[in-house]
Amino acid sequence: MSFTIFKRTAAVYLVIMCFVIFMGAYVTVTLGELSQINREVAEVDGLIIRTAERMQETLLSLLGFEKKYIITGDADFYWEFLKMVPLFREEIGRLSAAAGKGDALLIDNVKSRFEPYSRIPEGHQEAGWELEEREILVNEMNADIKKIIMRMRIERDRKVAISDRIAYRVVRVITVTAALTVVVGVLLSLAMTRSIVKPISLLKSKTKEIAKGSYQKVPLGPAPPEIRDLADDFNTMGEKLKEMDDLKRDFISHVSHELRTPLTSMKAASGMLSQGSFKGSPEKEKEILRIIQTECERLIGTVNRLLDLSRMEAKMMDYQFRNCDLAGVIRFAVLKLAPLAEKRNIRLEVDPFPNLGPVRMDPDRISQVIENLLGNALKFTPGKGRIAIEASLNGETGFVRVSVCDTGIGIPQDRLEQIFDRFTRAHAEKGTSGTGLGLSIARHIVTDHGGKIWAESAPGKGSTFSFTLPLA
Repeated sequence: MSFTIFKRTAAVYLVIMCFVIFMGAYVTVTLGELSQINREVAEVDGLIIRTAERMQETLLSLLGFEKKYIITGDADFYWEFLKMVPLFREEIGRLSAAAGKGDALLIDNVKSRFEPYSRIPEGHQEAGWELEEREILVNEMNADIKKIIMRMRIERDRKVAISDRIAYRVVRVITVTAALTVVVGVLLSLAMTRSIVKPISLLKSKTKEIAKGSYQKVPLGPAPPEIRDLADDFNTMGEKLKEMDDLKRDFISHVSHELRTPLTSMKAASGMLSQGSFKGSPEKEKEILRIIQTECERLIGTVNRLLDLSRMEAKMMDYQFRNCDLAGVIRFAVLKLAPLAEKRNIRLEVDPFPNLGPVRMDPDRISQVIENLLGNALKFTPGKGRIAIEASLNGETGFVRVSVCDTGIGIPQDRLEQIFDRFTRAHAEKGTSGTGLGLSIARHIVTDHGGKIWAESAPGKGSTFSFTLPLA
Protein backbone atom coordinates (compact mmCIF):
# COMPACT_ATOMS: atom_id res chain seq x y z
CA MET A 1 0.00 0.00 0.00
CA SER A 2 1.37 3.39 -1.01
CA PHE A 3 1.92 6.08 1.59
CA THR A 4 -0.40 9.02 1.70
CA ILE A 5 1.03 12.52 1.68
CA PHE A 6 0.45 12.70 5.40
CA LYS A 7 2.34 9.47 6.05
CA ARG A 8 5.20 10.51 3.79
CA THR A 9 5.40 13.90 5.48
CA ALA A 10 5.19 12.24 8.88
CA ALA A 11 8.03 9.89 7.95
CA VAL A 12 10.23 12.80 6.86
CA TYR A 13 9.39 14.76 9.98
CA LEU A 14 9.99 11.67 12.13
CA VAL A 15 13.52 11.33 10.82
CA ILE A 16 14.19 15.02 11.29
CA MET A 17 12.63 14.96 14.74
CA CYS A 18 14.92 12.09 15.75
CA PHE A 19 17.88 14.32 15.02
CA VAL A 20 16.22 17.25 16.76
CA ILE A 21 15.23 15.20 19.80
CA PHE A 22 18.73 13.79 20.09
CA MET A 23 20.22 17.26 19.84
CA GLY A 24 17.64 18.70 22.23
CA ALA A 25 18.15 15.96 24.80
CA TYR A 26 21.92 16.24 24.62
CA VAL A 27 21.83 20.01 24.82
CA THR A 28 19.32 19.94 27.69
CA VAL A 29 21.38 17.51 29.77
CA THR A 30 24.66 19.24 28.99
CA LEU A 31 23.30 22.73 29.58
CA GLY A 32 21.84 21.52 32.86
CA GLU A 33 25.30 20.40 33.89
CA LEU A 34 26.75 23.67 32.65
CA SER A 35 24.09 25.63 34.49
CA GLN A 36 24.84 23.75 37.70
CA ILE A 37 28.55 24.54 37.41
CA ASN A 38 27.88 28.21 36.68
CA ARG A 39 25.42 28.39 39.56
CA GLU A 40 28.02 26.97 41.93
CA VAL A 41 30.59 29.45 40.67
CA ALA A 42 28.23 32.39 41.09
CA GLU A 43 26.28 31.43 44.19
CA VAL A 44 28.80 29.39 46.21
CA ASP A 45 32.36 30.15 45.20
CA GLY A 46 31.67 33.80 44.49
CA LEU A 47 29.74 34.19 47.76
CA ILE A 48 32.58 32.64 49.76
CA ILE A 49 35.20 34.84 48.08
CA ARG A 50 33.15 38.01 48.60
CA THR A 51 32.43 37.11 52.23
CA ALA A 52 36.08 36.34 52.94
CA GLU A 53 37.20 39.61 51.33
CA ARG A 54 34.71 41.53 53.48
CA MET A 55 36.10 39.71 56.54
CA GLN A 56 39.59 40.90 55.61
CA GLU A 57 38.37 44.48 55.28
CA THR A 58 36.50 44.25 58.59
CA LEU A 59 39.53 42.75 60.34
CA LEU A 60 41.80 45.55 59.11
CA SER A 61 39.21 48.10 60.22
CA LEU A 62 39.14 46.56 63.70
CA LEU A 63 42.93 46.73 63.95
CA GLY A 64 42.89 50.33 62.74
CA PHE A 65 40.31 51.40 65.32
CA GLU A 66 42.26 49.63 68.06
CA LYS A 67 45.50 51.38 67.15
CA LYS A 68 43.80 54.77 67.00
CA TYR A 69 42.22 54.12 70.37
CA ILE A 70 45.55 53.12 71.95
CA ILE A 71 47.37 56.10 70.43
CA THR A 72 44.76 58.82 70.98
CA GLY A 73 42.76 57.45 73.87
CA ASP A 74 39.59 58.67 72.12
CA ALA A 75 36.66 56.54 73.33
CA ASP A 76 34.88 56.94 69.99
CA PHE A 77 37.40 54.59 68.40
CA TYR A 78 36.82 52.13 71.21
CA TRP A 79 33.06 52.13 70.55
CA GLU A 80 33.62 51.83 66.79
CA PHE A 81 35.75 48.77 67.52
CA LEU A 82 32.95 47.26 69.57
CA LYS A 83 30.43 47.97 66.78
CA MET A 84 32.59 46.16 64.22
CA VAL A 85 32.92 43.00 66.34
CA PRO A 86 29.35 41.66 65.74
CA LEU A 87 29.68 42.47 62.02
CA PHE A 88 32.76 40.27 61.81
CA ARG A 89 30.96 37.50 63.69
CA GLU A 90 28.08 37.72 61.18
CA GLU A 91 30.53 37.37 58.29
CA ILE A 92 32.07 34.31 59.99
CA GLY A 93 28.58 32.79 60.27
CA ARG A 94 27.87 33.41 56.57
CA LEU A 95 31.22 31.93 55.63
CA SER A 96 30.61 28.83 57.76
CA ALA A 97 27.19 28.29 56.16
CA ALA A 98 28.49 28.64 52.60
CA ALA A 99 31.91 26.94 52.85
CA GLY A 100 32.53 23.21 52.53
CA LYS A 101 34.34 20.77 54.75
CA GLY A 102 37.72 21.70 53.26
CA ASP A 103 37.55 25.16 54.80
CA ALA A 104 36.03 24.16 58.17
CA LEU A 105 39.39 23.91 59.95
CA LEU A 106 40.54 27.33 58.73
CA ILE A 107 37.23 28.90 59.74
CA ASP A 108 37.48 27.31 63.21
CA ASN A 109 40.98 28.75 63.54
CA VAL A 110 39.68 32.20 62.68
CA LYS A 111 36.86 31.84 65.22
CA SER A 112 39.19 30.64 67.98
CA ARG A 113 41.63 33.53 67.40
CA PHE A 114 38.92 36.16 67.04
CA GLU A 115 37.26 35.47 70.37
CA PRO A 116 40.28 36.61 72.49
CA TYR A 117 41.01 39.40 70.03
CA SER A 118 37.46 40.79 70.22
CA ARG A 119 37.81 41.44 73.96
CA ILE A 120 39.50 44.83 74.46
CA PRO A 121 38.80 46.41 77.84
CA GLU A 122 38.32 50.17 78.13
CA GLY A 123 41.54 51.83 79.23
CA HIS A 124 43.56 49.45 77.14
CA GLN A 125 45.71 52.27 75.78
CA GLU A 126 48.14 51.98 78.69
CA ALA A 127 48.86 48.35 77.79
CA GLY A 128 50.53 49.11 74.51
CA TRP A 129 52.95 46.24 74.96
CA GLU A 130 50.03 43.84 74.06
CA LEU A 131 49.48 45.40 70.63
CA GLU A 132 52.16 43.27 69.00
CA GLU A 133 50.50 40.10 70.23
CA ARG A 134 47.12 41.30 68.95
CA GLU A 135 48.64 42.16 65.58
CA ILE A 136 49.97 38.61 65.43
CA LEU A 137 46.42 37.32 65.99
CA VAL A 138 45.13 39.57 63.19
CA ASN A 139 47.88 38.43 60.82
CA GLU A 140 47.18 34.78 61.58
CA MET A 141 43.44 35.27 60.98
CA ASN A 142 44.17 37.21 57.78
CA ALA A 143 46.49 34.42 56.59
CA ASP A 144 43.77 31.80 57.15
CA ILE A 145 41.23 33.95 55.29
CA LYS A 146 43.69 34.39 52.39
CA LYS A 147 44.05 30.61 52.19
CA ILE A 148 40.29 30.28 51.92
CA ILE A 149 40.15 32.95 49.19
CA MET A 150 43.05 31.36 47.28
CA ARG A 151 41.51 27.88 47.43
CA MET A 152 38.11 29.13 46.28
CA ARG A 153 39.65 31.09 43.42
CA ILE A 154 41.49 27.97 42.28
CA GLU A 155 38.25 25.99 42.55
CA ARG A 156 36.36 28.69 40.64
CA ASP A 157 38.95 28.74 37.86
CA ARG A 158 38.78 24.95 37.63
CA LYS A 159 35.00 25.04 37.25
CA VAL A 160 35.19 27.82 34.66
CA ALA A 161 37.64 25.71 32.63
CA ILE A 162 35.26 22.75 32.80
CA SER A 163 32.42 25.04 31.74
CA ASP A 164 34.40 26.22 28.72
CA ARG A 165 35.12 22.66 27.64
CA ILE A 166 31.45 21.70 27.97
CA ALA A 167 30.35 24.76 25.96
CA TYR A 168 32.80 23.92 23.17
CA ARG A 169 31.54 20.33 23.08
CA VAL A 170 27.91 21.51 22.90
CA VAL A 171 28.66 23.85 19.99
CA ARG A 172 30.43 21.09 18.12
CA VAL A 173 27.62 18.57 18.60
CA ILE A 174 24.96 21.12 17.64
CA THR A 175 26.85 22.05 14.46
CA VAL A 176 27.27 18.45 13.32
CA THR A 177 23.70 17.47 14.17
CA ALA A 178 22.23 20.56 12.50
CA ALA A 179 24.22 19.88 9.32
CA LEU A 180 23.02 16.26 9.22
CA THR A 181 19.45 17.37 9.87
CA VAL A 182 19.53 19.84 6.99
CA VAL A 183 21.09 17.38 4.52
CA VAL A 184 18.78 14.49 5.40
CA GLY A 185 15.73 16.75 5.55
CA VAL A 186 16.41 18.25 2.10
CA LEU A 187 16.94 14.85 0.48
CA LEU A 188 13.79 13.35 1.98
CA SER A 189 11.74 16.45 1.15
CA LEU A 190 12.82 16.33 -2.47
CA ALA A 191 11.84 12.67 -2.71
CA MET A 192 8.44 13.33 -1.13
CA THR A 193 7.77 16.39 -3.30
CA ARG A 194 8.43 14.49 -6.51
CA SER A 195 5.96 11.80 -5.43
CA ILE A 196 3.06 14.23 -5.05
CA VAL A 197 3.69 16.64 -7.95
CA LYS A 198 1.53 14.62 -10.36
CA PRO A 199 -1.75 14.66 -8.36
CA ILE A 200 -1.28 18.33 -7.48
CA SER A 201 -0.77 19.15 -11.17
CA LEU A 202 -4.02 17.37 -11.92
CA LEU A 203 -5.77 19.41 -9.23
CA LYS A 204 -4.31 22.59 -10.69
CA SER A 205 -5.71 21.82 -14.13
CA LYS A 206 -9.13 21.11 -12.64
CA THR A 207 -9.24 24.41 -10.72
CA LYS A 208 -8.51 26.72 -13.65
CA GLU A 209 -12.23 27.11 -14.18
CA ILE A 210 -12.45 28.85 -10.80
CA ALA A 211 -9.84 31.36 -11.95
CA LYS A 212 -12.04 32.07 -14.97
CA GLY A 213 -14.99 32.96 -12.77
CA SER A 214 -16.85 29.67 -12.63
CA TYR A 215 -17.71 28.93 -9.03
CA GLN A 216 -18.61 25.28 -9.52
CA LYS A 217 -17.14 22.70 -7.19
CA VAL A 218 -13.90 21.08 -8.29
CA PRO A 219 -14.49 17.50 -9.57
CA LEU A 220 -11.67 15.32 -8.27
CA GLY A 221 -11.08 11.63 -8.92
CA PRO A 222 -9.20 9.21 -6.67
CA ALA A 223 -6.55 11.10 -4.72
CA PRO A 224 -4.84 11.09 -1.32
CA PRO A 225 -6.85 12.52 1.55
CA GLU A 226 -4.58 15.57 1.74
CA ILE A 227 -5.28 16.40 -1.91
CA ARG A 228 -8.97 16.02 -1.21
CA ASP A 229 -8.63 18.45 1.66
CA LEU A 230 -6.95 20.86 -0.70
CA ALA A 231 -9.83 20.44 -3.14
CA ASP A 232 -12.26 21.18 -0.33
CA ASP A 233 -10.33 24.37 0.41
CA PHE A 234 -10.66 25.36 -3.23
CA ASN A 235 -14.38 24.68 -3.07
CA THR A 236 -14.61 26.81 0.05
CA MET A 237 -12.71 29.55 -1.76
CA GLY A 238 -15.19 29.31 -4.61
CA GLU A 239 -18.08 29.69 -2.18
CA LYS A 240 -16.41 32.72 -0.61
CA LEU A 241 -15.84 34.26 -4.02
CA LYS A 242 -19.50 33.66 -4.82
CA GLU A 243 -20.42 35.34 -1.54
CA MET A 244 -18.20 38.29 -2.47
CA ASP A 245 -19.94 38.47 -5.82
CA ASP A 246 -23.31 38.47 -4.07
CA LEU A 247 -21.98 41.10 -1.68
CA LYS A 248 -20.98 43.24 -4.62
CA ARG A 249 -24.49 42.98 -6.04
CA ASP A 250 -25.94 43.83 -2.63
CA PHE A 251 -23.61 46.80 -2.44
CA ILE A 252 -24.74 48.06 -5.82
CA SER A 253 -28.35 47.51 -4.82
CA HIS A 254 -28.02 49.30 -1.46
CA VAL A 255 -25.93 52.17 -2.73
CA SER A 256 -28.01 52.67 -5.85
CA HIS A 257 -31.10 52.88 -3.66
CA GLU A 258 -29.45 55.28 -1.22
CA LEU A 259 -28.22 57.46 -4.07
CA ARG A 260 -31.26 57.19 -6.32
CA THR A 261 -33.76 58.30 -3.71
CA PRO A 262 -32.15 61.67 -2.85
CA LEU A 263 -31.21 62.32 -6.47
CA THR A 264 -34.78 61.64 -7.59
CA SER A 265 -36.14 63.99 -4.93
CA MET A 266 -33.63 66.67 -5.86
CA LYS A 267 -34.42 66.30 -9.55
CA ALA A 268 -38.15 66.55 -8.96
CA ALA A 269 -37.79 69.53 -6.61
CA SER A 270 -35.40 71.40 -8.88
CA GLY A 271 -37.69 70.67 -11.85
CA MET A 272 -40.63 72.16 -10.04
CA LEU A 273 -38.60 75.27 -9.23
CA SER A 274 -37.32 75.65 -12.78
CA GLN A 275 -40.86 75.32 -14.16
CA GLY A 276 -42.09 78.02 -11.80
CA SER A 277 -44.67 75.72 -10.19
CA PHE A 278 -44.57 77.75 -7.00
CA LYS A 279 -43.94 81.16 -8.48
CA GLY A 280 -45.42 83.79 -6.24
CA SER A 281 -45.34 81.48 -3.21
CA PRO A 282 -42.08 82.14 -1.34
CA GLU A 283 -42.98 79.73 1.47
CA LYS A 284 -43.44 76.86 -0.97
CA GLU A 285 -40.17 77.70 -2.70
CA LYS A 286 -38.34 77.75 0.63
CA GLU A 287 -39.84 74.37 1.50
CA ILE A 288 -38.66 72.94 -1.83
CA LEU A 289 -35.18 74.37 -1.23
CA ARG A 290 -35.14 72.79 2.23
CA ILE A 291 -36.01 69.45 0.66
CA ILE A 292 -33.16 69.84 -1.82
CA GLN A 293 -30.78 70.78 1.00
CA THR A 294 -31.89 67.82 3.14
CA GLU A 295 -31.46 65.37 0.28
CA CYS A 296 -28.05 66.85 -0.52
CA GLU A 297 -26.96 66.32 3.07
CA ARG A 298 -28.30 62.78 2.96
CA LEU A 299 -26.40 62.12 -0.27
CA ILE A 300 -23.19 63.62 1.11
CA GLY A 301 -23.59 61.58 4.30
CA THR A 302 -23.89 58.33 2.32
CA VAL A 303 -20.82 59.15 0.23
CA ASN A 304 -18.85 60.17 3.34
CA ARG A 305 -19.73 56.89 5.07
CA LEU A 306 -18.53 54.95 2.05
CA LEU A 307 -15.30 56.94 1.96
CA ASP A 308 -14.77 56.58 5.72
CA LEU A 309 -15.26 52.82 5.54
CA SER A 310 -12.82 52.54 2.64
CA ARG A 311 -10.18 54.56 4.52
CA MET A 312 -10.73 52.53 7.70
CA GLU A 313 -10.37 49.21 5.89
CA ALA A 314 -7.21 50.52 4.21
CA LYS A 315 -5.84 51.69 7.62
CA MET A 316 -5.61 55.24 6.26
CA MET A 317 -8.13 56.91 8.58
CA ASP A 318 -6.83 60.00 10.36
CA TYR A 319 -7.87 60.36 14.00
CA GLN A 320 -7.42 63.43 16.16
CA PHE A 321 -6.57 61.76 19.47
CA ARG A 322 -6.56 63.76 22.67
CA ASN A 323 -7.50 63.27 26.31
CA CYS A 324 -11.23 63.97 26.63
CA ASP A 325 -14.10 63.63 29.06
CA LEU A 326 -16.14 60.71 27.71
CA ALA A 327 -19.15 61.65 29.83
CA GLY A 328 -19.36 65.02 28.07
CA VAL A 329 -19.21 63.39 24.65
CA ILE A 330 -22.04 61.01 25.63
CA ARG A 331 -24.23 63.85 26.93
CA PHE A 332 -23.67 65.88 23.77
CA ALA A 333 -24.70 62.93 21.57
CA VAL A 334 -27.79 62.35 23.70
CA LEU A 335 -28.80 66.02 23.44
CA LYS A 336 -28.58 65.85 19.65
CA LEU A 337 -30.99 62.92 19.47
CA ALA A 338 -33.27 63.88 22.35
CA PRO A 339 -35.75 65.78 20.10
CA LEU A 340 -36.15 62.74 17.85
CA ALA A 341 -36.80 60.53 20.87
CA GLU A 342 -39.37 62.98 22.20
CA LYS A 343 -41.05 63.15 18.80
CA ARG A 344 -41.37 59.36 18.72
CA ASN A 345 -42.56 59.24 22.34
CA ILE A 346 -39.56 57.21 23.48
CA ARG A 347 -38.12 57.73 26.95
CA LEU A 348 -34.37 58.43 26.69
CA GLU A 349 -32.65 57.76 30.01
CA VAL A 350 -29.09 58.69 30.91
CA ASP A 351 -27.77 57.05 34.09
CA PRO A 352 -25.54 59.21 36.31
CA PHE A 353 -21.95 58.74 35.21
CA PRO A 354 -19.22 57.97 37.75
CA ASN A 355 -15.85 59.66 37.56
CA LEU A 356 -14.62 57.93 34.39
CA GLY A 357 -11.28 59.68 34.11
CA PRO A 358 -9.73 61.01 30.89
CA VAL A 359 -9.95 58.84 27.77
CA ARG A 360 -7.55 59.30 24.85
CA MET A 361 -9.82 59.40 21.83
CA ASP A 362 -11.10 61.30 18.83
CA PRO A 363 -14.25 62.85 20.32
CA ASP A 364 -15.94 63.38 16.94
CA ARG A 365 -15.52 59.74 15.96
CA ILE A 366 -16.62 58.38 19.35
CA SER A 367 -19.61 60.72 19.19
CA GLN A 368 -20.35 59.21 15.76
CA VAL A 369 -20.34 55.72 17.33
CA ILE A 370 -22.70 56.76 20.14
CA GLU A 371 -25.04 58.56 17.73
CA ASN A 372 -25.15 55.49 15.50
CA LEU A 373 -26.04 53.19 18.40
CA LEU A 374 -28.68 55.63 19.68
CA GLY A 375 -30.05 56.13 16.17
CA ASN A 376 -30.41 52.38 15.63
CA ALA A 377 -32.11 52.05 19.03
CA LEU A 378 -34.57 54.81 18.11
CA LYS A 379 -35.20 53.21 14.72
CA PHE A 380 -36.12 49.79 16.11
CA THR A 381 -37.83 50.81 19.37
CA PRO A 382 -41.60 51.35 19.15
CA GLY A 383 -43.41 54.31 20.68
CA LYS A 384 -43.60 54.47 24.48
CA GLY A 385 -40.42 52.41 24.60
CA ARG A 386 -37.31 53.13 26.59
CA ILE A 387 -33.65 53.65 25.70
CA ALA A 388 -30.98 53.85 28.41
CA ILE A 389 -27.34 54.77 28.03
CA GLU A 390 -24.88 54.09 30.81
CA ALA A 391 -21.12 54.16 31.34
CA SER A 392 -18.97 52.38 33.90
CA LEU A 393 -15.29 52.19 34.79
CA ASN A 394 -13.37 48.97 35.37
CA GLY A 395 -10.33 50.03 37.35
CA GLU A 396 -8.70 46.59 37.16
CA THR A 397 -8.65 46.42 33.34
CA GLY A 398 -8.30 50.16 32.76
CA PHE A 399 -11.26 50.28 30.37
CA VAL A 400 -14.45 52.34 30.25
CA ARG A 401 -17.60 50.56 29.09
CA VAL A 402 -20.50 52.37 27.38
CA SER A 403 -23.80 50.54 26.82
CA VAL A 404 -26.97 51.50 24.93
CA CYS A 405 -29.99 49.42 25.98
CA ASP A 406 -33.40 49.55 24.28
CA THR A 407 -36.78 47.82 24.50
CA GLY A 408 -37.01 47.33 20.75
CA ILE A 409 -37.76 44.32 18.57
CA GLY A 410 -34.43 42.65 19.25
CA ILE A 411 -32.04 40.79 16.98
CA PRO A 412 -31.89 37.03 16.26
CA GLN A 413 -28.93 35.28 17.84
CA ASP A 414 -27.56 34.08 14.51
CA ARG A 415 -27.24 37.67 13.27
CA LEU A 416 -25.49 39.25 16.27
CA GLU A 417 -22.04 38.82 14.71
CA GLN A 418 -23.12 39.55 11.14
CA ILE A 419 -24.62 42.95 11.91
CA PHE A 420 -21.12 44.42 12.24
CA ASP A 421 -20.27 43.42 8.66
CA ARG A 422 -20.56 46.04 5.94
CA PHE A 423 -23.83 46.30 4.03
CA THR A 424 -25.52 44.04 6.59
CA ARG A 425 -28.74 45.10 8.25
CA ALA A 426 -30.33 43.32 11.17
CA HIS A 427 -33.87 43.69 9.85
CA ALA A 428 -33.47 44.16 6.11
CA GLU A 429 -36.63 42.15 5.55
CA LYS A 430 -38.68 44.74 7.46
CA GLY A 431 -37.95 47.41 4.88
CA THR A 432 -35.88 49.66 7.14
CA SER A 433 -33.71 52.23 5.41
CA GLY A 434 -29.94 52.41 5.60
CA THR A 435 -26.85 51.16 3.81
CA GLY A 436 -25.73 48.79 6.54
CA LEU A 437 -22.51 50.74 7.05
CA GLY A 438 -23.05 52.35 10.44
CA LEU A 439 -22.18 49.41 12.70
CA SER A 440 -19.27 48.40 10.49
CA ILE A 441 -17.85 51.93 10.76
CA ALA A 442 -18.49 51.92 14.52
CA ARG A 443 -16.55 48.67 14.92
CA HIS A 444 -13.60 50.09 12.96
CA ILE A 445 -13.57 53.26 15.08
CA VAL A 446 -13.72 51.41 18.40
CA THR A 447 -11.08 48.88 17.30
CA ASP A 448 -8.76 51.67 16.14
CA HIS A 449 -9.13 53.22 19.61
CA GLY A 450 -7.97 49.96 21.23
CA GLY A 451 -11.40 48.79 22.40
CA LYS A 452 -14.05 46.34 21.25
CA ILE A 453 -17.78 46.45 20.46
CA TRP A 454 -20.43 43.77 20.73
CA ALA A 455 -24.20 43.23 20.91
CA GLU A 456 -26.47 41.24 23.20
CA SER A 457 -30.06 40.68 22.18
CA ALA A 458 -33.01 38.33 21.82
CA PRO A 459 -36.06 38.74 19.54
CA GLY A 460 -38.79 40.72 21.28
CA LYS A 461 -36.62 41.49 24.32
CA GLY A 462 -34.65 44.51 23.17
CA SER A 463 -30.96 44.88 22.47
CA THR A 464 -27.86 46.08 24.29
CA PHE A 465 -24.92 47.43 22.31
CA SER A 466 -21.72 47.93 24.29
CA PHE A 467 -18.22 49.10 23.55
CA THR A 468 -15.09 49.65 25.61
CA LEU A 469 -12.33 52.26 25.43
CA PRO A 470 -9.00 52.25 27.29
CA LEU A 471 -8.25 55.02 29.76
CA ALA A 472 -5.61 57.57 28.86
